[in-house]
Amino acid sequence: MELHAKFLQVSSREIRDLKVNTKYPIIRAERAMTHLGHTVLLTVLDAPNSVLKLFLPKRYARVVSDTDIVHINMNPEFHSNFHIVHINMNPEFHSLIFTLYT
Repeated sequence: MELHAKFLQVSSREIRDLKVNTKYPIIRAERAMTHLGHTVLLTVLDAPNSVLKLFLPKRYARVVSDTDIVHINMNPEFHSNFHIVHINMNPEFHSLIFTLYT
């Protein structure tokens, strides 16, 4: 596959842009450093030939251990057994609510 086509398959998106109540298979998890500090970067499947890179909010990144990351990345198949789901927005705190499914 040409490099141009590979770039078209990967895009970064704000985590708040995920569709509500849609399961996104997690392909990979890794530690990352941003201008806001340490976080976790998730690579998720958006469509059969499209992946998204998502930075977890700090409150979620803080609870993900290195062991959790290894466990997510262990699956030899293309997809992980883990899915992230955007549940809702907390109106009181204007924060996003997510969950993980296995």
